[in-house]
Amino acid sequence: MREFLTGLAILVIGVLFAALIAPFIVDFNSQRPFIENTLTQAVGLPVTIGGQIDIRILPFPVLHLEKIAVGSPDGGMAAKAERVSLDIATMPLLKGEVHVMDALVEQPSLTVAMGADGVLVPPSRSPGTEPNAGLSVTIEKLTIKDGALAVTPAPGVPAMTLTKLDIEVTAASLMGPWRVDGSGVWNNRPVALRLSTGSVDEAGSVRVKASMDHPDGGFKADIDGIVTFNPRFGFNGKLLVGGDMPWPEADHLTTRPWSVATQAHLDGSTLELAAAEINAGGDEGGFKLNGSGAGVLGDGRSLSLLFDARQIDLDRPLHVDGQPNPTLSKVLTAWRNALLASDDDLRPSIPVDLSIAIDSVMAGGDTMRGLKLETRLDSGGVTLKHGDVQLPGNSKLSASGEIGLSDGGAFYGHASFASKELARFGGWVDGEASGRSARYGEAHEVGGEADLALSSTLIGASNLKIMLDQSSITGLVRYALPEMGQRGRLDAQLASDGFDLEQLPEASIVAARFGAIDASVVIDARNVRAPRVRDAHAGRLQMKATASDEGLVIDMLDIADIGGANVKASGRLTSAGDRVEALIDARDVGPIAVLFRKVFP
Repeated sequence: MREFLTGLAILVIGVLFAALIAPFIVDFNSQRPFIENTLTQAVGLPVTIGGQIDIRILPFPVLHLEKIAVGSPDGGMAAKAERVSLDIATMPLLKGEVHVMDALVEQPSLTVAMGADGVLVPPSRSPGTEPNAGLSVTIEKLTIKDGALAVTPAPGVPAMTLTKLDIEVTAASLMGPWRVDGSGVWNNRPVALRLSTGSVDEAGSVRVKASMDHPDGGFKADIDGIVTFNPRFGFNGKLLVGGDMPWPEADHLTTRPWSVATQAHLDGSTLELAAAEINAGGDEGGFKLNGSGAGVLGDGRSLSLLFDARQIDLDRPLHVDGQPNPTLSKVLTAWRNALLASDDDLRPSIPVDLSIAIDSVMAGGDTMRGLKLETRLDSGGVTLKHGDVQLPGNSKLSASGEIGLSDGGAFYGHASFASKELARFGGWVDGEASGRSARYGEAHEVGGEADLALSSTLIGASNLKIMLDQSSITGLVRYALPEMGQRGRLDAQLASDGFDLEQLPEASIVAARFGAIDASVVIDARNVRAPRVRDAHAGRLQMKATASDEGLVIDMLDIADIGGANVKASGRLTSAGDRVEALIDARDVGPIAVLFRKVFP
């Protein structure tokens, strides 16, 4: 960096020297090869001038260049500009100093590339040239119009770019201190820019304070620390990034501040983060996580972050004085909507392994404990490598898979669930004031697992395995949520090698939860046990039925020796007419009544 800045100063000196010895009648454009070669030898980097060259001596030296380029694209630094105009003070030149009174650089671009080891890729110098570092250069005012900056922190990493730069620069010397104020565009949004530095010391280090923020609020970034360039690029100081985020509040969304602050140490391609802190929601009703991290920005680039918290209260922003706690469904819906309301792209430019551990999470008026998430964020999205949490009702949920954060959110992966107090868990899910729910049947202990596909329009479970006390059910279930005034649709193919009818939830209760839907259900169950029937054999249930807004169609119902009862039936119960043919052989209709209550709404 020091050599590059010195080279720019020599560029100015070389042009001024040529101007002092040339008569006014010289056509400098006809001397383009000579001027380019002179500047190349002086700077030590290839210099080309593709446009007009105009040099004026009186009343003070003025230099105009068009389409100038310094360096080459394969080097670590390269600069070009559409037009450069310099007004130089005369008296300092007599002392061998350069005092730039006013400079205008239009449509410049600067590219900076770092190597895999964090070292600036050396520029391609012309043979036998080396810039002179002994020049004294002062910049009183430098104006940059419509500029661009692109920094590639490591090979293969997308460049960080600032465009439409309109800034003013002052510098006591090329080695600082510098002051920069202006504006630009970053990530397709306008930003205000401020930078101030100290002087570069003998070790090649300089104190830097810089900030970037959106003029209308919503985002800010600050750095304050020591930057080094010799031999590798480095930084040791504080980083702060923050802004506004969607935040649920009662029955609507608002915005609250968020921030991430950390102490950062970068040495070449090696990054360490300490005393990291995430604040979301502000001091009133927000939450905080503490953590640390480490990573590599060069070859094999990746970043690992670990954050933890003692407690997070998801209910608090939604609580209304004088009203009961919000239900779990309301809490999860509100936070899902807040997360998906942001238009920020959460995909990082380098892979990030993020671990989160939270002792307790308040949601739906109860506490989830021991939340642990192991995730990976990369350009493809978010992967949940593993996650588990203890839920009310002595329950546990574990999951892994891919998470989508667009189009209403999605999850594709595997999940397992176990509960020793299903009624207690159901009471939390349903928001029952009593804390218990009979909606899920009479089973006490429940276990299950499935491959899930969840989105804003679909709930699917394949390779489904459910244990209800001594009962077991396998199969697949697919539920398409209603859209645009249409009815939802449920498709289920279920099988069992043995279950107790009494442990199943009643169909009418399940149907009430789904509302008016179309359905197609296929059941094949063996060893079906009827409740409260002594000395009865376990039988078999086979059924194929469909339901729509026109009614119920039973393609086939075959009950064999369930509680001593046998039934064969088929038919339809529709608005066009009812016709069901059935053959029933039963000493006791009780088991049949229980079966119909459990299976048919």
